Amino acid sequence: MRFLRLTLITLVFTGLYNLAHGQEFIKDNQGRVMMIQKYTDVQGTPFLSDNWTKAIVRLKANGNFSNMQVKYDLVEDQLLFRDAKSDQPMEFIDQVLEFKLVADDGSSTVYKKGFKASDGNTSNNFYQVLYDGGTQLLKRKVKKVIEDRPYNSAVTVKTFNEVETYYIAKANEPLKIKKDKKQILTALADHAAELEKYIQENKLNIKDDEDLIKLIAYYNTL
Repeated sequence: MRFLRLTLITLVFTGLYNLAHGQEFIKDNQGRVMMIQKYTDVQGTPFLSDNWTKAIVRLKANGNFSNMQVKYDLVEDQLLFRDAKSDQPMEFIDQVLEFKLVADDGSSTVYKKGFKASDGNTSNNFYQVLYDGGTQLLKRKVKKVIEDRPYNSAVTVKTFNEVETYYIAKANEPLKIKKDKKQILTALADHAAELEKYIQENKLNIKDDEDLIKLIAYYNTL
């Protein structure tokens, strides 16, 4: 009886601590406890989109799941799914290896992990795959919480700051690039002359994602 009383007291204090620190604990249908981090004091959204998005998700141990409703947290670099019963965001127990977000118009974007460590990123970080071939074009989008004090204000304001970085990946190893013709031709130096000609003949704007995708796709044919 004494052990039971102590256990209940511990659970109560644990719950109060988590509430005080802005965290909520919920359970999935298998009874596994999961934690959702709150951003109540930060302006903006930590997610790629505030709306639930249809997705196909590939898990490490349990394979593919389609027609899931998900949100992608760009601060934690974590995919969350919508629990059908509680309508709450949940963390995956199994490791997410890849997911495809499907828009209402049928277009999709693919995110993968498992690339070699590069530029401060690890194999556990997700990249958006803009072009998938022998040589890949990747984009990494992250959000960080920054603090700023407006002029003549005593209050510090927290907001989400979004940063995009582009990479060319060969042999699964991402190389950071700027959307600059000179730097891209240097990264693809083995066919720089052909790429230069292709850019000129097709009037490509390297700063435009679609034109950059066309260039990488052409490179993969050489």
